[in-house]
Amino acid sequence: MKIVLWRFAHDCLPTGHQLRRRNISTCDLCCHCGRHETIEHTFISCQYVAEIWRELKKRSGFKSLVKYFGSPRDWISQMLAGCTEMEATILVIAIWHIWESRNAVRNGKNEVHPHCIVEKILAYVDMVLLHMFKPVPSNRCDSPRRKKWDPPPEGWVMVNVDATVFQRANRMGMGIVIRNHKSEFLAAYRQGLDRIIEPELAEAFAFRQAVTFTLGLNYKRAIIASDCLSLVQKLHFKTLDRSNTWIIVEDIKKMACIPTVALSFVHISRCCNEVAHVLARSADQLVEKSWFHVPPEFLWYTLCNDL
Repeated sequence: MKIVLWRFAHDCLPTGHQLRRRNISTCDLCCHCGRHETIEHTFISCQYVAEIWRELKKRSGFKSLVKYFGSPRDWISQMLAGCTEMEATILVIAIWHIWESRNAVRNGKNEVHPHCIVEKILAYVDMVLLHMFKPVPSNRCDSPRRKKWDPPPEGWVMVNVDATVFQRANRMGMGIVIRNHKSEFLAAYRQGLDRIIEPELAEAFAFRQAVTFTLGLNYKRAIIASDCLSLVQKLHFKTLDRSNTWIIVEDIKKMACIPTVALSFVHISRCCNEVAHVLARSADQLVEKSWFHVPPEFLWYTLCNDL
């Protein structure tokens, strides 16, 4: 995001106009409307993008854009100078998402409705505000003041997922727990799978099942949290993963691209993932590929200690 904003201010993003100036043989027209693609057109004057800004103004109270566009640096400086912290956050995230959606269409993906882009922008803003003022977590779970599970913002659900492997039994177990912003239990899931004992691969299978389970329950805004840092990092990488989990990681990314759904993938400490861990450990004796919804009383003791 910082790189996109810096390149925007210095007018060195590879828009059609810039590509033509550098004698790069490619289409220099806007992928949304077919007009000449300058940086001003890409982020402001294109009808597709203008609808994004209109809907943002309606949904979030974001003020009107500065009309004068002498240079990208002047424009962004004027905008930020007159913005509150909240408006500046929305502005930067919107610029990033507009550029990402433009690149997606140019790379062959279907164009999504501008209002869906706005939904993703606002969802990302919510995530930024959720984590912006949190204290730095302790690296030790056994610190005097044990870190607790944090509920999601209102309108979101928190999906905790964990996996464990049983080396002697040559199998894995997974546990998934969904709660709302009031810390109320909504649903849970556990499953055992045979012949999977590589930890990160087990975590990837569990994470994909968490996404499937969440979408199957028709939750439109969900934070899916895992204590497997390497997996969460791979889910955020743009480059192709070459490890043995790559096909599952790519599958999860495709599932998260549904325009009407906002999914956020985050890493949390093991201390904040106890309930899902308990469920995963309890899947040791489950028959392969069997699952069930867990009643709230099954988790009551663990929930009380986790919150």
